[in-house]
Amino acid sequence: LMQDRKEEILSHKEVKTAQLRSCNEERHIVAKDLGKMKVSLDKLKSKCGMISSVNAGKVESDKYESPEYKLIMAAQKREELQQEGDLLDETIQKKEKEVRS
Repeated sequence: LMQDRKEEILSHKEVKTAQLRSCNEERHIVAKDLGKMKVSLDKLKSKCGMISSVNAGKVESDKYESPEYKLIMAAQKREELQQEGDLLDETIQKKEKEVRS
């Protein structure tokens, strides 16, 4: 009788352990999905912010400009600023080298 009860408890423990393992695996998958969704949301927010900032700085002309055009213009402006920053960094590095020598 005692042995039967021990076997019953052991089998119940094995079932609960398997359920726990399954729940942990499912939690891990859901956490990964949540992380992916957060990254996607951040990308969409930044894209929306960029489009909003482009819309805020309206062009002087009254003609309609598509969101795609505004997005391209923002990307070009960002590239111009990046190039300008690279040139400034290069100049700074040259000046620092001159100061050192």
